[in-house]
Amino acid sequence: MVTRHPLHFFKDIISKLDIVKAKDMHKYNNKNIKMVGWFMASKRIKTRKGTIMKFLSLEDLTGTFEAVIFPQAYTKYAELTMSMGPYIIEGKVDTEGGNNIIVNKLRIASVKEINASIQKESTENKYFGDVEKIAIEEFDLVSSLDHKKLSEAYL
Repeated sequence: MVTRHPLHFFKDIISKLDIVKAKDMHKYNNKNIKMVGWFMASKRIKTRKGTIMKFLSLEDLTGTFEAVIFPQAYTKYAELTMSMGPYIIEGKVDTEGGNNIIVNKLRIASVKEINASIQKESTENKYFGDVEKIAIEEFDLVSSLDHKKLSEAYL
């Protein structure tokens, strides 16, 4: 994207209180945290034991970090690592060799979750998606339907 970082469109998710930003990782060394990141690069390697692990270079709006996915976690999440994100990662921070998070859980924010995070309360009369427009003619149409036809129309 030229004008905005992709995570700009996920502000409701990345601004949650339990999400740690890349610039603050150093405060959480050896602690379990949750982060959100967008894909930059990845490297898949074979360990000495012949198993596969992966490094995901990710970024948020404050900086970059590495998600280290050891073989046991990689077996569970390998398919998900083919996405650009946004990744929601839970794991233990290791700042010894940089901004690293050892992945325990990994998922991708779903469209449903993103839409729910930006959906407005109905009391505000601002709904996600198109605004429903009702014409006066619809009242006449609805009042002309019996109970059975009305149920069929809306179910």
